[in-house]
Parts: sequence; structure tokens; C-alpha cells
Amino acid sequence: MKILHEMPDAAVVLHFLHAEKASSRYGPAVTAERGSSLIDFPDLANADVNAERKALLHKVTRHDGPVGLFDGFPVDVRWWVAQPTEAELLESRYVNLPAWVWFSQGTRTIYDGARTVVEWGGALGNIPSALFWAMVQETTNARATLLPRTILVAPSVVSVPVILDGHLRLTAWAIAKRIGARWVDTPSVIVGTSPGLSTWPLW
Repeated sequence: MKILHEMPDAAVVLHFLHAEKASSRYGPAVTAERGSSLIDFPDLANADVNAERKALLHKVTRHDGPVGLFDGFPVDVRWWVAQPTEAELLESRYVNLPAWVWFSQGTRTIYDGARTVVEWGGALGNIPSALFWAMVQETTNARATLLPRTILVAPSVVSVPVILDGHLRLTAWAIAKRIGARWVDTPSVIVGTSPGLSTWPLW
């Protein structure tokens, strides 16, 4: 994975919230409680506002199960914009939650998640297969470059990464690759690294 440049933690949080604001699942929660002003008019130089944005992100991304997305997440993560190869990105793994483990037939790779949709028409809980196919269209049209970058995390840049944000988008990209769709580039990503990620509950 080729590192392009470093990215400040506050900018990663803002990017994450932009992606969640656009989602049907998290959008309403993000825009409530002053969320829109925190996202649309960001002041990344203000430590208090950055902390408020991070608290909002942690709140809206809590899973329905006992473990929140950022529970046990290390505080020393360094963030980078990076360009993976196609093979590296296809090895990316879903978070370690039962639904994603089942969806990927136990491997947690997006390669096998794409296989579930393409070969068996599989859905993921309340996410129908039609939604994956709709995202495939987004991935393969002129708007693809406008999609938020997927956020990955790993103990080091040479480790196989886990998806922190962008499970649906990255699965759609893998589906497009699997069906041989044309004009599908390998997207750049945001990757966070810290040795402590090896003990993150969702690793």
C-alpha cells in the first residue's frame, strides 16, 4: 500500500461524519444536536469543536450489540491517505461482527462478501441485495470519484486492514470487480495505523 500523505485526526473525523450524514441509517442522528453546523462549517483549529465532533461520531456509530465501533479503539492511531493495489483492497476485512462474518462466509473479506451478493443474491440483515447493486451503479458511473473514501485500520501499513467505515461502498466496488464492470479504478483510501489495533474488540 503506497502512502500518499498524512491526514490529521480531526480531518478524518470530519470525513467520517460527512459519509455518515449522507447515509439513510445514520444521517438523522448526525444532523441532530448541532451536527450540521459541526460538519458543514468546520473549524479544525478549534480543539473544543474537534472534541465535540469526535463525541458525535462515537455516539452515532454505536452498534446495536454490546460493543461500540470505537470501544477499545487505541488513542494513538496515525492517519494516512494511501493508494492500495487491487489485490490489497480485495483482501480487506469486515469488522468482527456476526452479521459480517456470516455475510462473508466466515472469511470477513470483501471478496467473499461480493461473492455472497453475486452468486447467491445474499442480503445483510436489513440491507437488501438491491442496495448493494444500487451502490455498484454509483461505483461505476461518473460520480464514483465523489464517493467518500473508505476508512481502513491496521496495526501497520503491511497488515491486512479492517474496514472502519465504508463496508457497503467497498463491497460494491468488489462486486463491480467480480462482474467485470468497466472503468472501475482502485480507489484511494484513508488508513489508520497503531500496534494497539491488534487488541481492538472488532479487529
